Amino acid sequence: MKDMEREVKLCLQKREFFLILNYLQEKGEFLEEQSQVNYYLDSPGRELLDKGEMFRLRLLDESVLITLKYNVHATDGFFECSQVEEEFCRKELDSPEEIISELNLEEFFPYLPSELVVVGSLSNLRRVFQWGIYILELDETTLPGQEIEYELECETKDPQDFKKEIQKLFQELNLEMRPQKKTKYARFLQSLNELTT
Repeated sequence: MKDMEREVKLCLQKREFFLILNYLQEKGEFLEEQSQVNYYLDSPGRELLDKGEMFRLRLLDESVLITLKYNVHATDGFFECSQVEEEFCRKELDSPEEIISELNLEEFFPYLPSELVVVGSLSNLRRVFQWGIYILELDETTLPGQEIEYELECETKDPQDFKKEIQKLFQELNLEMRPQKKTKYARFLQSLNELTT
């Protein structure tokens, strides 16, 4: 399914992350916890990266979410991109190679390179809460170099209204709001590059 993704992302320090988590556990509505493994794929010559695109297999407990993102724009923590996304049953498939060989990806992603290889992976623990009219995602992400990053995400069509509301929460908890400047994929690539240089 093709659509536009619009979300606000805020950087958090570990202490800030757990303060907000505790706050939401008391005053929000817990929706779910997801243990995710993101595998990033590209051609051996990095065709997708050169075009500013990202292709990801996200393994969840019982399904795999396959996403192609392109036309990514980021301004002051607001990220907007076009994406094609499909979800499939995992069918006991555990590796990205098995998934690629088992599923007919060309039907949903006809413009992918003919040969795909795994660039690498990261793991993410996501806690999801309903907070007023917003759904907040708290991410605890382990990058390839084993560094752990924390962030808050919220999909919204009106980032300014959301920022006004979340600013009140940050002020109540005496926290500083820091917009995220890079996508998870960009941070993954940076971590991977630091491992290999």
